[in-house]
Amino acid sequence: MPDIRPPRPTQPDNAPPPGKRCPRCRVVLEHERSYVAKGLTGVPSFEHRFVCPACDTHYRWSSRDQRWREVH
Repeated sequence: MPDIRPPRPTQPDNAPPPGKRCPRCRVVLEHERSYVAKGLTGVPSFEHRFVCPACDTHYRWSSRDQRWREVH
């Protein structure tokens, strides 16, 4: 049986993720900077740094992990 599902929209690896709110105060995070990190395998991954303007907490989004992490 053929797969009839519509294709999933994909973002390029270097595109920042869609808007996210701070889990502490629920304010929309502001994009601070982006850079390319090369791991041990030499494959580049894009990292985006975000900051919460209300509580000054910093977060990181990595295209390699596809997840958010708090930066200490």
